[in-house]
Amino acid sequence: MSKFKALGSWVAVETGGLKKEEKVTEQGVIYKESQLDNGLVVWSVVNSIGPDVVLDIKVGDSVLWKLGTNDGAHYKDSKITLDLVPQDAILAVEDAT
Repeated sequence: MSKFKALGSWVAVETGGLKKEEKVTEQGVIYKESQLDNGLVVWSVVNSIGPDVVLDIKVGDSVLWKLGTNDGAHYKDSKITLDLVPQDAILAVEDAT
C-alpha cells in the first residue's frame, strides 16, 4: 500500500474499473473512459482520511461519490492511482466490517 496521507478534509479513494478501455452499462451501452460523464456516481475504496474529516468512515470502507466533484485532484505513483475527494462530496458509505 502507498504511504500517501490525505490532509485537511480530503479523502483519498481508489476507484477500480474506470481505467479500462471499454465498459458496458446495465442497459448494454458500450462506452470508453474518455466518454465518462462528470455526473456519474462511482464506488471507491477509502485509502486515506484527512485529519479534519468528520464523517464516520475508515480506511477500507467503500464510498459513493460523484465524478467531477474533486476538481480533478488525483495522486498517482507506480503502484496506485487515487482520487482525492472532499468529504462533502461523499454520498454514501458501505462499512467494510
